[in-house]
Amino acid sequence: MSSGVESTDALPIDRLTTIEDELKAAKAVINQQLDRLIARILYRRKMATLVHELPPEVLVMIFGEFRPTRPGFANNTSLFDLLLVCRMWHDVIVGSPGLWKYFDARMPHKIAQLVINRSQTSPFSVRWHTFIINHGDIESKLLRMLDLLIENSKRVQMVDILASRWPRPRLLKLFSAPTPKLETLRAQVLQYDRDEDGHEPFDNIILSDGPPIKHLSLKSVGTQINSPRFSNLVTLELDHVGSSMLLQNLLPVLSSSRRLEKLHVTGYSTSDEDVAAKTPVTLPHLKELVLSVMRSRYAVALLASIYTPRCSHAEIHDIGVNPTDEEAVEALDAVVWRPGNDQATVILGGGDAKLRHSALKIGIQHAVVTIQSPPTEEPYCNLSFARVDVPRMFQRLVTILSQRNICPPLELQLNDGRIWRTNDLDLSFWGECVYSLVAEGEDACRSVIQLLSRRESVPGSDGMGWSFQNISKIVLAYRKDDAEDATLDADALLSLVQQRWSGQDGLAPATRPSHFGVSCSLTNFPLLANLEREFTRLMASFELKDVEAKWQRI
Repeated sequence: MSSGVESTDALPIDRLTTIEDELKAAKAVINQQLDRLIARILYRRKMATLVHELPPEVLVMIFGEFRPTRPGFANNTSLFDLLLVCRMWHDVIVGSPGLWKYFDARMPHKIAQLVINRSQTSPFSVRWHTFIINHGDIESKLLRMLDLLIENSKRVQMVDILASRWPRPRLLKLFSAPTPKLETLRAQVLQYDRDEDGHEPFDNIILSDGPPIKHLSLKSVGTQINSPRFSNLVTLELDHVGSSMLLQNLLPVLSSSRRLEKLHVTGYSTSDEDVAAKTPVTLPHLKELVLSVMRSRYAVALLASIYTPRCSHAEIHDIGVNPTDEEAVEALDAVVWRPGNDQATVILGGGDAKLRHSALKIGIQHAVVTIQSPPTEEPYCNLSFARVDVPRMFQRLVTILSQRNICPPLELQLNDGRIWRTNDLDLSFWGECVYSLVAEGEDACRSVIQLLSRRESVPGSDGMGWSFQNISKIVLAYRKDDAEDATLDADALLSLVQQRWSGQDGLAPATRPSHFGVSCSLTNFPLLANLEREFTRLMASFELKDVEAKWQRI
């Protein structure tokens, strides 16, 4: 079969160039028609997919996950990219004002104006995250954006600001502009600033008159917290906001916010304010309470001033007690952590009888008492109390936990042996609940050896039994520089193993733990190192580690 190529041999030489040009032109037309045909087939195939059969109202719900940001970014979340998919999507997007509800300070001014126009009368959200701007053109552009925003403030539903103070007058003008649709206000001023008065706090945000907002979150920004617009909050987050956190100013806001579900207060150190316990404010719907980076006096005073019957997430981390506050903290602790106080029970996760912790981790580290539940569970508590008299605080918490009908499995962590050496704490309540004992430091390790060596009467009988009957994990972690005491360390540990788990003294042996680990400097603990084989022979789960090896690897 001939392809016809051979027939070109008969063509006149002087016409070859013309024929070549004509063939290229014909090929281009054919390729163009083929491309159109393939594109039409692809279009028909796409239109046959289920997504193109969705009604416009469903498409609007899906497109609501996209924002009118600059197109072509790697995150593929720009609404403008969807405009190019097909005519139907284009018409749905352009004709849906609710999709044009996102205003960003980093947008080009033309896109921002387009957002304002296409959103028509719909409320929109504002994200104003800017940093120090030294370039005149950029600063001028941002000021134009801010003016555009102020002109349309009546439609602003949410404001999220993270900025330096360079546009201070206009920012304050934005806050004082009419915002009847505003529901959420989040504002943070960067701590570094090129203003001459950069060390001064940001001017107070003063909102114009209007209905109460739902969500307020401020960091390094002051405000008139007693404003009527903050009278019925759902979320309140205050972080280093000065006088707004004074109890005399904060408690009236909490009292008026009966629907409050989340309360975060961070970074307040009491000055001369009287923080005596107030009449408790009941927050019936509060689910999440976070108090952190604050003096113990303020934290416990706030706890004494509120009642949160439905709180299922509590995080409290105070940072210490001033010597002048010690008496006041002790008096407030006696109010909060007293037997029968429902608020204390809720904080420790016992407010709902149907919800129980599967485990609790309780510890002492230096002058701090900690209590933590598994992070994936509800209720959840992560508590850290700094106190001068740690044993007394520990005993108060023990008393509250002992009121539960069922105690969860406990891990006790003793990380400051000096407290245990100088104060004989009563741990008898924990006996049946403790499954893990972890000690760090020579004094704590020796205290644990003594605790495990105790025998106590068995309830309902005249017999004696070992303390901590259900213990399954023991960790003794001596520090690198700890020095061995033959009597308190090697001899005491060998006596414990022989008597408690070998029955050599005639008393029934206790259940062997699944893990018994000891770590120390074998150079500093030669007697303990020499007894390693004997320990392993008596208890297969025993493991001795050299902390010097760890430091050498580092």
